[in-house]
Amino acid sequence: MTCCGNTTPKLVIAHLSGFGQYGTEEYTNLPAYNTIAQAFSGYLIQNGDVDQPMPAFPYTADYFSGMTATTAALAALHRVRETGKGESIDVAMYEVMLRMGQYFMMDYFNGGEICPRMTKGKDPYYAGCGLYKCADGYIVMELVGITQINECFKDIGLAHILGTPDVPEGTQLIHRVECPYGPLVEGKTGCVAGDPFHRRRAGAFRRAEYRLRESADHSRTGKQPAVRRPRIHYRVAHDGWPHL
Repeated sequence: MTCCGNTTPKLVIAHLSGFGQYGTEEYTNLPAYNTIAQAFSGYLIQNGDVDQPMPAFPYTADYFSGMTATTAALAALHRVRETGKGESIDVAMYEVMLRMGQYFMMDYFNGGEICPRMTKGKDPYYAGCGLYKCADGYIVMELVGITQINECFKDIGLAHILGTPDVPEGTQLIHRVECPYGPLVEGKTGCVAGDPFHRRRAGAFRRAEYRLRESADHSRTGKQPAVRRPRIHYRVAHDGWPHL
C-alpha cells in the first residue's frame, strides 16, 4: 500500500469495483453492476432454465461482492491489531462471482465441459433435487443420502429396485442420466399436504414453499406464519435503503 501508507501505516482501504484496480485497462476502467459481473464471470450462464440463461436474483453479485469486501476489511483490521500494518484490498465483482460459481467454470476452462442448466428448477444432474410442482403447490427437496433414498423409493413404489445393479446398496444420489430410474423418481405425482416426507422419520431435506399470500391471511386470522424472524434486524431509512 503506497497511498497514505507512510503517514497512516494502520490504514485499511477496501476497493470494490467490477473488474479490479489493476489488469487489462480495457476492463478496469469500466463500470459494472450486478448482471454485468454475473455475465462476465460465467455465473449467469449456469443459472436460469434449459431454454434460456438468466441472472440470479435479487442483485446477487452486488451483495456477494459487498460481503466479500466486508469480510476482507475485517480480516485486515484484525491484522492491524496484531501487526500494526494496514492493508489495501482489491475486490473485483467478477472474481467474486467466479468463485461463487464453484467448480463449473473451472470444468469449462480445464476440459471444455459445460454444465447443463436446470429444467424448471430441477437439478441438472440429480433426480429428486430441486423444485417440483405438486397438485396443490410447489415443494423443494434434496433427495440425498442412503436413508432418504430408501424411504422415498418405498413411498413411491420403487422399493423393488433398491439393491439392484442400477441402484446398488449405499446409493446416495440418483443421477438423472446414468440411472435409468431417474425419470421414474420424478414421474410420481402427489400433493404437498399429503407428502409422506413431511414425517421426520426419513430426516428428509424437504419443505413446502411459503406462499407470500399467506402473510395477508395470517394478518386477518391472527395466526403466526411458520417462518422465523431474521437474526439480523434492519430498518428502512428515508433514503429507501435498508440499514442495519
